[in-house]
Amino acid sequence: MQTWQFLSALGLIFLIGELVVPAFVLFPIGVGILLSALVSVWVPSSPDIVWVSAVIVGVVFFSLRKIYRLFHPEKPVSTAADRYVGQRVEVMSKVDYVHKDGEVKLYGEAWTAMSLHKDEVFEKNEVAVVAAIDGNKLLLVKLSDLK
Repeated sequence: MQTWQFLSALGLIFLIGELVVPAFVLFPIGVGILLSALVSVWVPSSPDIVWVSAVIVGVVFFSLRKIYRLFHPEKPVSTAADRYVGQRVEVMSKVDYVHKDGEVKLYGEAWTAMSLHKDEVFEKNEVAVVAAIDGNKLLLVKLSDLK
């Protein structure tokens, strides 16, 4: 079996594999290997075709992935924590902007919280509203700020 035949068969295997595992990873590799099969007709030695194939596959892979991402941008990951924004919480210990270690109760669970604004302080048993979430910390605003 000649080099171009081997590379053609391998390229087709990768293209068929993309049909089974649609992640747009095997397709550019398969296209790169098929292009390498074309080039192998003019490159006489096998060790040289390995390097040429590696370069062709790399260029095709990164080029096609970039084109793919233009038409299929990644969507931001939404977490379940987003549903907490706008919820009322009960302050368990003093919450302010400086100390960043206050606690609030949300749905029966204790959360670390801090004030969203520098001048707002929340005392124990006060009711606040979750304005945003920063990591695992709730950012709070006064209930009166929403009205």
